Order: sequence, then structure tokens, then C-alpha cells
Amino acid sequence: MSLAIALLIAAQQPTNLYDMTRAQPVVAARWDYERIDAVESRATLGSLAVLHCNRTTRMMTLELTGLLADEGMSIVGTSEGMVTLEDGNRFSAWSPVADLIAFSRGRFVVTQGARAPIVMPSRPEVARVIEDCRV
Repeated sequence: MSLAIALLIAAQQPTNLYDMTRAQPVVAARWDYERIDAVESRATLGSLAVLHCNRTTRMMTLELTGLLADEGMSIVGTSEGMVTLEDGNRFSAWSPVADLIAFSRGRFVVTQGARAPIVMPSRPEVARVIEDCRV
């Protein structure tokens, strides 16, 4: 009987980063879009994060401010799944992670190393940077 209860409780536990942070509020910051030049654009989330696009390489970088390089890879969680970013948190503009972020249902979650997850709002500025990298 107690095994059945334990299995039932385990089945109700969140299975991914997005589900585990569903009750957390979205950070109180807004995304700001900036087209730097013909090659680079970025969206900045207050002092928390920056999403860069390099149109020459069609690569994107998601940076959490204040991180050291040795703090590990970032994990991005959305309503559709989770992805681990490798290669210095760089990813192709055509990779599934770009779509996961752009089409997330109002929020996505990013964590790195031992940091607490940051629940970020999914806004048009983010999608605009991704689109810049694709055209």
C-alpha cells in the first residue's frame, strides 16, 4: 500500500525545469531590443540576461549576466521541453532551442550551474532577435 502511495506521489512531481518553476513569478524586468549594426542585434532582460544574434555566423548566445565561464552549461525549459545549451551557451538560429524560446507560452526558464532558475517572460523582442538571425 505505501509503495502505491509513493508511486502516486512521484507521478505527480514535476518532470522538468519548466514544471518545477511554474509557481514562480516571472522576473520583474522587461526585454529591450537593440539593432547594433548590420551584423548584430540583441535583446536585454534588465540586468539579468542578454540574447545576442550574430548574422554573419547565424549563431545566437544566451548570456546570464555575472556568470563565470566555468559555471557550467545552461538549461532552458519551456512549455514544450528542455534543452541543454553547450558550446558556451551558443546555438544556431535554426536550432530547436530558438523555436522553443520564441514560441514559449508566455515564459521560459533558464538556469546555469548552481544558480536558481530565472523565469523569463517570452516577449516579441526575443522573437525579433531570433528572426534577425534567420534572415
